[in-house]
Amino acid sequence: MIAKNKKKFLISIVILLLIAGSLLSFRGSGVNTNFPVPQGAELTRQDVKEGYEEYNWSPAS
Repeated sequence: MIAKNKKKFLISIVILLLIAGSLLSFRGSGVNTNFPVPQGAELTRQDVKEGYEEYNWSPAS
C-alpha cells in the first residue's frame, strides 16, 4: 500500500516539474541574447536602432 502511494507521489512530482518547466522556460532577447525573456512573452514593440524590445507577458502584468 505504501509503495503504491510513493509511486503515485513520484509520478505527480515529475508531472508537476514538467509543467512548471514548460511555463517557466526562457529564451534570449532579439537585441541582447543574454537577456532572458519568458517563452510565453509576446513581442509588442521593437526598435533595433535604439536597441530595445517591449514584451507583454500576462503573469507580469
